Amino acid sequence: DWPALLDGAHWLHLSGITIALDYLGDGRLTLNEMITLPIQSVVLDNSQGQSLTSDNRKTALTDALIYLCHKLHISVVARGVSSTYLLTKLRKMGCDQVQGSIVSRPLTSEAFASAHLSRR
Repeated sequence: DWPALLDGAHWLHLSGITIALDYLGDGRLTLNEMITLPIQSVVLDNSQGQSLTSDNRKTALTDALIYLCHKLHISVVARGVSSTYLLTKLRKMGCDQVQGSIVSRPLTSEAFASAHLSRR
């Protein structure tokens, strides 16, 4: 039910809750729906990032998605970044954040706390 989803999303946004759209690029949401939602960030489907090494058309699409999001004041996170090549390419495109093994292997909450909170 799109109207109920939209009302709920606007209520969350007005309540100060940040909304991120996951899996942008997998075909579940139209661009018109995307611009109607009060989202602050999107997470690119990891197939978008992984195809940057081999498919010029998907590279152009990923670049265009990042550009479009920035024009709409939406930050972009790329998931599944596993190589320096992908990290460099995404940075050149203006991707705001990355997730993946290039940053860190998956950690339990205890391991994360031990590794990152002890630095303070």
